[in-house]
Amino acid sequence: MRQWIGAIAVLVLVLAAAPAWADGVLATLTVLGPRGAVARAVVDGTACPAIEIDGKRAAMNVRIMGDSRFPLICDAALPAGAAKARIGDRDLPVPKREVRRIALFGDSGCRVDGHEFQPCNDPAQWPFARTSASAAALQPDLVIHVGDYLYRERPCPPVKPGCSGTPSGDDWPAWQADFFAPAATLLAAAPWVMVRGNHENCERAGDGFFRLLDPRPYPIKCPRISPVYRVEAKPLALYVLDSGEANDTETPAPLVARYRREFASIHAPQGAWLLSHRPVWATVSIGNMLGVTVVVNDNATLEAASANKLPTGIALVLSGHIHRFEALSFTDRRPPQLVLGTAGSSLDRGADVEVTGHEIGGTTIAYGRTLQAFGVTTMERSGAGWAATLHDEDGNPRFTCTITGPEIACAP
Repeated sequence: MRQWIGAIAVLVLVLAAAPAWADGVLATLTVLGPRGAVARAVVDGTACPAIEIDGKRAAMNVRIMGDSRFPLICDAALPAGAAKARIGDRDLPVPKREVRRIALFGDSGCRVDGHEFQPCNDPAQWPFARTSASAAALQPDLVIHVGDYLYRERPCPPVKPGCSGTPSGDDWPAWQADFFAPAATLLAAAPWVMVRGNHENCERAGDGFFRLLDPRPYPIKCPRISPVYRVEAKPLALYVLDSGEANDTETPAPLVARYRREFASIHAPQGAWLLSHRPVWATVSIGNMLGVTVVVNDNATLEAASANKLPTGIALVLSGHIHRFEALSFTDRRPPQLVLGTAGSSLDRGADVEVTGHEIGGTTIAYGRTLQAFGVTTMERSGAGWAATLHDEDGNPRFTCTITGPEIACAP
């Protein structure tokens, strides 16, 4: 997306992706939502497969029947503490009792939208498969995707050979090409938490998102904004905000009122994380104007709705939407903000600039580290805080940011 001109859906997902299995199962997932874990299957057929949970065989339920655009989707609730789950000969990873290492990124799809034609066929220019494979090699206990999965919105024109042959639109072929196939190694390696992005708004890829990724019952009608909810990933409580509709630059009164209610519904324990595709606070450099570097802030709607003060207990904000890495802390000691839009979609064009000391959201950036690059970030416990390491597409560490309370420091 283009930030400068400009749900809550979370899940823990594990997927084994393949062109098709002998039993017609195209993909299997484990989804963690507000009511716990759900096993999911994407099926090329009209009947749901059986699932085996801790040695006991059970039927899966129809989530939504297939149609001309999507296959059949099936669900089965997993009891808390389940140790094993299988669909056919495929193991589904179950949530860990304690999460120690987390891999994070967002904005993963290959942009083919009528304005830009990213070379989907070139792994150097669309490196999502590389990023996913390297993240899997880091052996995370959990993966968090902060939104924007499907970017193949328009057919690739004949004059753009870099994306030739790509499917497009909100259907299974496009979802498989843009997300499931390139993410297969990582999807099979660890559970996922997934956030709805603005590319998954109802007029874009919302139907596919709610069929394939949302952990709650399939909605009769695509919700413009779905309610915030809590996901347990011990020792963490994760609150996921469906912020795809939040206007970056304006403050429409109905939207501000709706997001104010969403913030008010969060009653978080100390140390909880807020997951929001659009950052509450972030920076985008759009170049120079009259010799002065211009830095544009996100997000006007969320800033107005929160009055720049997040619910008590929220200790960190994780977002995407801006296609680069950012780690920001603030002089008024509000929760730090990480921006993780680095998975593979074309990077933003603005140059990296020094943002420390920049005024934002009624305060000043006390410390800022930014990098315009592809990669994956890992989070691990470090003393009383967390260590966030940004890795490149091939898993090589770039630098580490230590997050202790409201403070961030990165090295080298």
